Amino acid sequence: MNKLILFCFLAIFSTVLCINNGVAVTPPMAFNTWNHFGCNIDEDLAISTMNKMISLGLSDVGYKYFNLDDCWMAKERTTNGDLTSDPTRFSKGIKYLADYAHTKGLKFGAYECMGTKTCQGYPGSFNHYSQDAQTFADWGLDYIKMDWCYTKQNNLDPRVVYPIFRDALNKTGREIVFSICEWGVDNPYLWGKQTGNSWRTSGDISCKWDRMQYCIEQVIGRSKYAGEGGWNDPDMLEIGNGCLTYNEETSHFALWAIAAAPLLIGCDLNSIPDSSLEILKNTEIIAVNQDIGSVPGDCIYKKDEKQIWKRKLSDGSVAVVMWNTNIESQDLEVTWEQIGLSCQTATKVRDLVEHTTYNNVDNGWKEISLDSHAVKMFRVYC
Repeated sequence: MNKLILFCFLAIFSTVLCINNGVAVTPPMAFNTWNHFGCNIDEDLAISTMNKMISLGLSDVGYKYFNLDDCWMAKERTTNGDLTSDPTRFSKGIKYLADYAHTKGLKFGAYECMGTKTCQGYPGSFNHYSQDAQTFADWGLDYIKMDWCYTKQNNLDPRVVYPIFRDALNKTGREIVFSICEWGVDNPYLWGKQTGNSWRTSGDISCKWDRMQYCIEQVIGRSKYAGEGGWNDPDMLEIGNGCLTYNEETSHFALWAIAAAPLLIGCDLNSIPDSSLEILKNTEIIAVNQDIGSVPGDCIYKKDEKQIWKRKLSDGSVAVVMWNTNIESQDLEVTWEQIGLSCQTATKVRDLVEHTTYNNVDNGWKEISLDSHAVKMFRVYC
């Protein structure tokens, strides 16, 4: 009961104390080290990946953040209680890497944890929230992901402690994206937008089709809680890691885009297949993800291993994803009335995967055949 009373108080108070940092107006687009590299990270990897983000044209289409995940720290804090980087793998320090990113026109982020340790056993931020927030600001960081490991022994409540770290970041005066990663345990979509710029809606993704499908389906029905400055986060992208087919990677990207999720690349850019790079650089799908002033998309139809998602866009058009989750080919159809259009004839329908245009399409798309685990993604104009 005491926790419930405290939460109600915080919910009211958070209308005054909120994230209010001016960033993540649209969902963040970034590279994150975890999905492919795990703890096998160092300065050379960070620098080479930032250079690849530029040379491959990823920064040109919106991927501006390079984020170090877990394992960048020294095993102990300094005698003053400060965080410091691993003296061997990151001997020049995190500020050096952040400065390097900024000289290249990129932004830089890092990982920490709200508990006593990070998930891999490095120093957590518990009892150091203000100190760490100021350290991150002093280093010139632009993005902080705060995980939720090692919190049980101190009976931490995410609805209480994440706002504490939010306020510590606000106090530094630096614009830092605040990514909440408590795995969707305490319904963060209900309080996340007052607290952070994104909030995880499920446990970790993995390099498997079923897990990818599970993660995106955890945002169904929750689009109304997200919007400018705060986004549902079904976790990072597995595109380019060799575990998904081309159809599955295209589905992965289209669904994250229409749901207005952060787009966080998690593969090795030195060996990314051309087909995967093409998916990640699809500017027409990215434009749906980055649409300004519109609410995230949501699933409007789910039956017989078929799904239809829609998102109303700020120019009056509607983005549509038709998704076959079956292992066999299936036919799907959608009417313009079903996606909320007022016209019977769409003046233009743009296929965002095939990059083709259809004019004067009556009443909708009928009997579209989709291969196993494939999508069609359209932008429809009245």
